[in-house]
Amino acid sequence: MSQAYWQFTLFKTAEHFAKARRVLLGIQGGPAKYAAQMSFIQRVSSSAPLGYRTPPFPSLYWPLPAGVAQSFYLYDPGDILRFTVYWTLLLVGGIHLITALWACLIQWRNWKLIWITLPAFVLVGGFEALVSGAIVGALLGGVYQAGYFEMSTWIPFVWGVINTLVLILSSFAIYGGL
Repeated sequence: MSQAYWQFTLFKTAEHFAKARRVLLGIQGGPAKYAAQMSFIQRVSSSAPLGYRTPPFPSLYWPLPAGVAQSFYLYDPGDILRFTVYWTLLLVGGIHLITALWACLIQWRNWKLIWITLPAFVLVGGFEALVSGAIVGALLGGVYQAGYFEMSTWIPFVWGVINTLVLILSSFAIYGGL
């Protein structure tokens, strides 16, 4: 493939391309000091900056005003999947727990059968959250990795909220609904 193809598809700036070229020249006998600064293979396979560490969960930050707070970003599809599943488990599990408690309060006179409601709702909600969070997280991770994008830690939270709202909307028996 041509040099221009690699320059425009794999590197965000001309400086990154020049550093990668120096690394290759260092392997072929050129200046080897640049080889320690940047690995060509690491730069091609990941859009993460050198020295990047995954932020701890939840790592939400206040985005306004822009540039004031420290921003946290996700680059690895596995981290994107993990954050999305965690947020979906928390939010969908919380909704199922609230509805189970509400059912227990409403049906307190039927105490012989109502005890099964809480564990059943928690198990069903956990399974739904795990499946929907994994599907959405895998799709998000694939799209962001394919485009070499950085993902704010707010995006998995927003998709957890969307999964929860879809669950709530689909619980209503509406003709033409979900």
